[in-house]
Amino acid sequence: MKLTVGIIGRASGVRGEVRVALRTDDPRSRFAPGTVLLTNRNSPAALTVDQARMSGKHFVVSFQEIPDRNGAETLSGTKLYIETDAPPSCTDPGDTPDTTAEPEATDYSENTEGDDGFYRHELVGLRAINLAGETLGTISDLLLAPAQDLLEVTTAEREKILVPFVYEIVPDVDLDNGLVTMDPPGGLFPSH
Repeated sequence: MKLTVGIIGRASGVRGEVRVALRTDDPRSRFAPGTVLLTNRNSPAALTVDQARMSGKHFVVSFQEIPDRNGAETLSGTKLYIETDAPPSCTDPGDTPDTTAEPEATDYSENTEGDDGFYRHELVGLRAINLAGETLGTISDLLLAPAQDLLEVTTAEREKILVPFVYEIVPDVDLDNGLVTMDPPGGLFPSH
């Protein structure tokens, strides 16, 4: 299966370097020189890390296949993967597997924050309930946001509602019973 380890952003400089939004807790080994990373594109289907470094607050990578800025600019938005034999043992609310990956490939992002979170694939499809046990909808996505992660809940009326994935609003996630208990502020769910 595939693990997402990064998403390429914009080009950096004129030598083919790109900024990478990391989705791994171990960038030094995942982006070590010579590492081959799979992509979500047909061309290039894989990229070989030439160099990787921090530049200010950005992680910058150059690939052997990309010699100049023109080539680097074509990579913006490319997702980078590694192949792994087993799903990660930990979970993290910050992980967002690529939903555009090939259907036959299960895609997990790596854990970056510890053992107290959840992977997207664990949450999607769970039933969201309020503290009284009333159904609010079904978890349809986990979104990364700058301030906090968001759970997307699709209601019975097919309305999509974004709920901050913080303990004060989502006090319990019960994977065994397929339930996410929420204490949403008034007005967030119009019918409740």
